[in-house]
Amino acid sequence: MAEHDMGPVTPQELLGISESAPPEIAGRIRRAADQLAATECPPSGAGRIFAERLRQVREEGYHWQRDDAYTKQELAMAAACYAHPLHEPRRSEVIPFAGVPFGWPWELGEWKPGAVHDGGDGDVGMAVGERIRELEKAGALVAAEIDRLVRLQAQGVQIV
Repeated sequence: MAEHDMGPVTPQELLGISESAPPEIAGRIRRAADQLAATECPPSGAGRIFAERLRQVREEGYHWQRDDAYTKQELAMAAACYAHPLHEPRRSEVIPFAGVPFGWPWELGEWKPGAVHDGGDGDVGMAVGERIRELEKAGALVAAEIDRLVRLQAQGVQIV
């Protein structure tokens, strides 16, 4: 029986494979994913989100086993907090970010927003690059939550 061509492998698929691979080859698979991401992912939103998720796993230790411990949809809530526009009431009521937005699921030290600047007229704003960074974090957290739910679904869990 002939194999069907399902298209090129993606960096995300390689990372998924590396999580279940024996340690002696997992590192090689992760390096291949990095190389593929560097050559295949344009500086698009999806590429930026993938790069942020990779950073979260490697530098912060937020691997899938840790994600699976969040059983109250904390990953999705954190993503929503980063995705909220700066002037959205649930977020703007905590300016100048002495606190965290409504719904933030973790401790204050885990909230790492972009820098807020005073526009000089009493209005506050954020540099475009800072806002992009927040949305990268939000997207990576959404990806982690989707992966967590897919694992639950594979176990036959029907309701979260």
